[in-house]
Amino acid sequence: MMGLGKQQVVVELDGLLYRRQGPQLTQVPDLRDVAGDYVLISDLQGSMARSMIVEAEPRYVELLVARRLQEAGEFDEPVTVISHWKKKLGRNTTSILFTAVPTRIYLQYREQLRESAHSIALYPLTALLYQTLKRVAARQPVALLFQHGRFVDLILGTRRRIYMANRYVAYDDSLEQRTTLWERIAAELSEAADEHRISIERACLLDWVDAAQAPPWTSENGLAVTHLVPETLLWDGETHPLALFKQVAKLPLGATLATPMERCMLLANRLALPLNLAALLLALLLAAGGIHHHGRQTALGRQIQQHQATLTKTLAALPAPPALRNYEAPLAFAKTLDKNLRTPGLCEVLRDLSRAVGRGMQLVDLDARYEPQGLTVSVTGRIEAPFQDAHASYQRFLRLLQSRRYTIAMDQFDTQIRHSQFRVQLTRSL
Repeated sequence: MMGLGKQQVVVELDGLLYRRQGPQLTQVPDLRDVAGDYVLISDLQGSMARSMIVEAEPRYVELLVARRLQEAGEFDEPVTVISHWKKKLGRNTTSILFTAVPTRIYLQYREQLRESAHSIALYPLTALLYQTLKRVAARQPVALLFQHGRFVDLILGTRRRIYMANRYVAYDDSLEQRTTLWERIAAELSEAADEHRISIERACLLDWVDAAQAPPWTSENGLAVTHLVPETLLWDGETHPLALFKQVAKLPLGATLATPMERCMLLANRLALPLNLAALLLALLLAAGGIHHHGRQTALGRQIQQHQATLTKTLAALPAPPALRNYEAPLAFAKTLDKNLRTPGLCEVLRDLSRAVGRGMQLVDLDARYEPQGLTVSVTGRIEAPFQDAHASYQRFLRLLQSRRYTIAMDQFDTQIRHSQFRVQLTRSL
């Protein structure tokens, strides 16, 4: 599906709002301060992202996940589960990557989208991380890490399977706590590798402007850390290499938190400018074509007038044609001769009827009339056969006559117990 391209992007993260316009990244106090259409990447305040294996069909997974989260005490209010990826693992087992958010907050976001005067494409943060993982992963599992402040969001998987998703938090910004945080993540990655019997050799890192320390892992420890290709943005008077917005530009429209109708509207808004440019170009081409056509039409009009004048002079110089009355008698004879040659003779009519007669069918009466407008043939007959065979033979009789250029003007079929009678009137134009 079509990506987002270079649109205004707003990131809602840890209760703060960041707006990217061109090479500038600034902080805004409220979404109402953002003018124009924009893409919103949000961690959906109060939400959590997880992967889970549920014993249910894919269409029931969200309901069971919501019930399991409430039973486990993760939420003490109604919860909405947003699915980012689902895969059926067995006959009644499904794996899911989801974002769970209190229904109250989810409805607030939905209401905000409806009331906005601008076109807003809202993507949960987990949707962005999952789409990024699909682009950087191959057959071997990859751990995608997004570090922001004291938090690290993790998704582990391949292009076709998600094994693990979680958010980790350090108690404070001290070096000791951050080191402990990375050690905990490395330990849980090792446990996931043992649990799913996979090998994790690569981790990809997305940094944010407030990320303080990269994971101290090396290939010697069995896990190489690579940074995704960044772009340089100006934030708070300093330049920062950030890769997040390159991934935002590649997001598909289908990953938005929007209804199908809202997605159509977003797509229409996105295509408005190129469609307007295409319409303007088409209008210019049509105008140029109209001017050329008008000039060509004027030139052709002059040529036609010249040819008409020449033709008038030529016709005036020709001798007068002889009177047609000298040819009326031969012409009438030729027309009569042509009509007689095209009129089927009685032998031909009998031959056509004989070829159409089926098994058990007898022709009782035949009346052929040659009239100025054509030939009319009336036929009555009898069929010595049961009804089903008699009717099939009768239908075949009609089809064969129609193939010989006869038109069925009237047909009547009456059946008795052991025989049937029919009457048909045929016409054939001369």
